[in-house]
Amino acid sequence: MFSQGRVFSGTIQGTADPGKDSDSARINAVLSATFNFTLTETTPCPVVSPEPSPACTPSSTSQQVTASANGSLDAHIKNQSSQTFLGASSVRLVGSATIDISQGEVNAVTLEPIITCHMMLKVRGFKQTDTAPTSSILG
Repeated sequence: MFSQGRVFSGTIQGTADPGKDSDSARINAVLSATFNFTLTETTPCPVVSPEPSPACTPSSTSQQVTASANGSLDAHIKNQSSQTFLGASSVRLVGSATIDISQGEVNAVTLEPIITCHMMLKVRGFKQTDTAPTSSILG
């Protein structure tokens, strides 16, 4: 997922309903993705009067932060078998997603993520391969 100039990587887990005909197929899923970055804070030298001020080297501290994007996906599946794109039949996803983004901070009392951005997205996608996954997760 792309948001605010960042690339979030993760998983989409859900179910697909083939529907009664080719125009009523749907997919419902949950997205869980993260973006890792380093936050660096620099502490400048104090300003001392009168001149000249004593020698000083600014200091900095760095902290690893994980931003997360979590939410739901609801899309309509359109099968356009008359077209092909890179060897895969043209199956399109059209729908919406609701995503909450946090910057790695949590509420000190509830320990819940502090949401910094709530996004309502339009989903436009396509089937990328006809090959079934080679592994599965059993729970």
